[in-house]
Amino acid sequence: SDKLQAILSHVNIPSKKDQIKALESLTYNADFWADPQKSAETMKEINNLKKTIDEVEMMQLLMEEGQEAEAEPLIKAYEVRLFLS
Repeated sequence: SDKLQAILSHVNIPSKKDQIKALESLTYNADFWADPQKSAETMKEINNLKKTIDEVEMMQLLMEEGQEAEAEPLIKAYEVRLFLS
């Protein structure tokens, strides 16, 4: 669907995956955990990126399998989130 394509281009999954890799590489530094607030914010960002990827990939999968009725509420909810952000 056009809506899904718009979401895919906006989300840019490869870019999000690169962001996750970069942020996760920070967690391997011994001093990363020295600042609990900053490390918690980074972990939250990693989790949010992963959640976004999972949601968009699920929409994609449902559409590929011809399950538009199941994908449509996810797409609409995501459109609202994009509009409000």
